[in-house]
Amino acid sequence: MLLIRPLLETNQERKHVVHTVVFFIFIVCNCGGCLLPIGDPPLFLGYLRGVEFFWTLQLWEPWLLCNGLLLLAYLLLDELVYYRRETEADITRDIRQIRALNYEGLAVNAPLLLGVIAAVALLDPSKTIPGTDWHPWMYLREIVQLTLVALSLWLGQQRVREENSFNYHAILEVAALFSGIFICMQPALQILGEQGPKLGIDAPMAFYWITGGLSSVLDNAPTYVVFFETAKTLSPLEGDNVIAGVSEARLVAISLGAVFLGAMTYIGNGPNFMVRAIAESSGVKMPSFFGYMLYSCCLLLPILAFGLADLCERLAGSTRIGFDTEFVSEDTFRPELCLVQVIAEGGPGGDILAVIDPQPIGDLSPFWETLADGDHVTIAHAAREEINFCVHAIDRPPANLFDTQLAAAFCSPEYPAAYSSVVQRLLSSRPNKGEQRTDWRRRPLTDAQIDYALEDVRYLFPLHDKIMQRVRKHGREAWLDAETTAFVEEVIAARTRQRWRKVSGSGGLPARSLAIVRELWLWRQAEAERRDLPPRRVLRDDLIVELAKKKTDREDKIRAIRGMLHGQLKKAIPDISAAIRRGLDAPTDDLLGPRRKPPPPQLNLLGQFLAPAITSLCNRAQVASALACTATDIRELISYRLGFDKKPVETPALAEGWRAELIGNLIDDLLAGKKSIRISDPHSSEPLGFESTSDAEAE
Repeated sequence: MLLIRPLLETNQERKHVVHTVVFFIFIVCNCGGCLLPIGDPPLFLGYLRGVEFFWTLQLWEPWLLCNGLLLLAYLLLDELVYYRRETEADITRDIRQIRALNYEGLAVNAPLLLGVIAAVALLDPSKTIPGTDWHPWMYLREIVQLTLVALSLWLGQQRVREENSFNYHAILEVAALFSGIFICMQPALQILGEQGPKLGIDAPMAFYWITGGLSSVLDNAPTYVVFFETAKTLSPLEGDNVIAGVSEARLVAISLGAVFLGAMTYIGNGPNFMVRAIAESSGVKMPSFFGYMLYSCCLLLPILAFGLADLCERLAGSTRIGFDTEFVSEDTFRPELCLVQVIAEGGPGGDILAVIDPQPIGDLSPFWETLADGDHVTIAHAAREEINFCVHAIDRPPANLFDTQLAAAFCSPEYPAAYSSVVQRLLSSRPNKGEQRTDWRRRPLTDAQIDYALEDVRYLFPLHDKIMQRVRKHGREAWLDAETTAFVEEVIAARTRQRWRKVSGSGGLPARSLAIVRELWLWRQAEAERRDLPPRRVLRDDLIVELAKKKTDREDKIRAIRGMLHGQLKKAIPDISAAIRRGLDAPTDDLLGPRRKPPPPQLNLLGQFLAPAITSLCNRAQVASALACTATDIRELISYRLGFDKKPVETPALAEGWRAELIGNLIDDLLAGKKSIRISDPHSSEPLGFESTSDAEAE
């Protein structure tokens, strides 16, 4: 606060000074003050409630990161934008008119200022003065502080105050404004005080954003107190220290939220408005309330999402990272990521259980980079969309993926199994299912929603341990590695695969119609991505098929098709006509694929005969038959071995890898007559068995 006048003085030759004052509010009035209780009113109130005076020094890492980024942002903005807008005459005058800054009165005021700090640190009536048994009297601290202020006014020079344009105008203006604010905010604070423990706020991240958000509009000091008291009513987080009755992780979140986000508006912190008043009295035309918020939202808020960077740094050294996502897919071209849940162990910051909210943070690339790098095991369940999110963000999948759904298929017959089913079967626990229909886009999230989300990662490490124990017992590590690699490759390949043959109702269409289907599908994909809509909401499958059957690009004929004049589709008819024209002009040689002879009747018979036997084999081996093979896979292997298809074909899935070891080699022996199928025990749940024909003959 003392530096604002010298700062304005040294920049008086420049016309563009507003950004300098704004960053002064960001850094000096708020973010720079989180290291000691005297740095910001909320922390002082925490000190009055029992937080140790030097406890806040542990916040030095976010302090350094946040203020370093703010200073860098100011330097770039000043050098690359505002300084270049100054006139040449102003720049010349600024260079020539250099007046050294002199500090007068330090001999008097420096000891008095140190006395204020000592009074705050030592004269706590609830504690003894260090090294003594003496408790300071009640209000002695405040009396000493006011006495030191009076001494400064008496001993200091009036001339120095006048030369620095010191007056009480800004203090009185702020006092009047905040008196009104404090009166008006009391009902809101009383409601929060009564209902705060019932709001369902539990996670440190929730405390950070809610404390910070309300600090922006209700003043950060009383808001800090409300959530400090709310946190005291909650059980401590597992393994966390307790500071003044509050779980330390929550106290860090409340402290940083109140101090940092108090800079978001003029009324978020008393000094913000005081600096504004001083700047305006010096001739600086400061932005309006919402004009200032434009600065804070564009420059400050992205930096205050530093929690993601801090989390990623802690995750980077972890040995295992489990994660899950909550997303909504029905209204957008790609699923909309709404929440990320993370659990980690073995990192430098200890074990982690956290949620990441993409809405205030925006770019989650640092998190995805952390997942894709390093030697950790990345654990997720049914990770197709999680892989897609990661690849879409950084063009790489998570490293060393362990998909619990996929891995469980190598030690149990169920696939694909839901997360709750796997947890219940392998761990005998029941995950919470209470928020399955939640709209994850809505904010704020309740404690119940966050708890439900975290349930999706709490069991990942026990599942990993249990599944790997069984996989190793059966010697199937190589099988699991191969299948995981193939799964990740298939997910990535599917992102760019043209799925126009999947258009419902297009089977059996002639080649020319298929060419139109393909072009309409390509147009629909591009249009859906441009408008961020699900493709079928742009143009339905049945309309694509109908247009392909008509085989005309005439717009009047297209309009005559029922359903083509609805909403935005009517405006797109010229584009649809152009796509149909491309289909009419395209070559069709490769559209129908190679013609194959109908399979011989014995192929289907053999497939139907072997399918239940193979299912029984998989069940006995505790491998999910739905993952191991399909009826089509069995027929393809039989056809391949017996030469029913004379044209070159790809090697069947059951002819190589772990599927050949488990199933393919057995089918080969059955076809060659080396093994036979028999009823081994009609009373068993798996009555079919296999035996060597040589053994049967010996009997």
